[in-house]
Amino acid sequence: DTNCFTVNQIRFVENIISYLRTNGTMDLGKLYEQPFTFINPAGIDGVFSEADADNIIQLISEVNNNAKIYN
Repeated sequence: DTNCFTVNQIRFVENIISYLRTNGTMDLGKLYEQPFTFINPAGIDGVFSEADADNIIQLISEVNNNAKIYN
């Protein structure tokens, strides 16, 4: 089933949401730092497939761009 996510994937996304809620935007390099590396030392690349990681990065980039437009 393609709609099943691992516990680590869910935690990783929850951390992204929490970070964005607190900070409004996210430098993509943060995906390779703590707290994300607590889930996997390789950061996003260790938790998601390349395609899924690319999609998440694209979504974060869109959030960052929208934040710049509305600020």
